[in-house]
Amino acid sequence: MVLFGKSFHSKFIVCPDVAVSGTANMTYSGYYRNVEQIHVYRSSGAPTDYASERAVCLNHVVTAEGLGLCIAPAHLTGRLLQANIKSLEQYVASA
Repeated sequence: MVLFGKSFHSKFIVCPDVAVSGTANMTYSGYYRNVEQIHVYRSSGAPTDYASERAVCLNHVVTAEGLGLCIAPAHLTGRLLQANIKSLEQYVASA
């Protein structure tokens, strides 16, 4: 399931074995101007931390859906450059 939250600064991705959260923006400012945070939790590396972060992220989804602030996208499109995607994939793989 893919959902987009409106009016949130924090971002997160929850997968079966990885939870990624933080404030990182995939923009010029996010890469070069702002101090951004990104946290990667793996179930295999730190199961308790992963379970805790996963629960927090899923709680945010339930709250946002209840407030009407979280919707499924009509079309998955984006403006990420291929280099940015590769950079993010490498970061997540190395965490």
